[in-house]
Amino acid sequence: NFKIDPEFVAKNSDKHRLLRLYGVFLQTKENMTFWYEKPRRGAIKKNIYSFLINSERKLIYKRCELRFDNMLKKGALEEVKKIHISNIDRSLPVAKSLGVKWLLSYLDQKMSLEEAVKLSKRDTRRYVKRQFTWFANNYIPYKTIFMK
Repeated sequence: NFKIDPEFVAKNSDKHRLLRLYGVFLQTKENMTFWYEKPRRGAIKKNIYSFLINSERKLIYKRCELRFDNMLKKGALEEVKKIHISNIDRSLPVAKSLGVKWLLSYLDQKMSLEEAVKLSKRDTRRYVKRQFTWFANNYIPYKTIFMK
């Protein structure tokens, strides 16, 4: 609703941010502008340690691919068929979930199942890479613990 926080809405047209605005308002009875303008408290004066429990990237990618295969064996395609039948708006978050976009394209007969699976696995690997990048940029220094 534009009346909740017109200043925030004027700067943000992204659906997710607007939904967040509404959720924050429902929970706190304050708008986002109120929270952004609130003075920030000082830094936490404690030692904080970050640990990344990690494996070799190739192994992580392989596990992601196996997980996707297992999800298909356990009925993921049938779940996506339900989404396809309901003809939901493809801009909704559920349609953007990893793998769903490409499985919907398969169900639309725009590609083979093999191609949809290949692209879904590729997107999953890219997501994992972004997670590593985010962690490296937000928690430096950190200790990496490698698991086999």
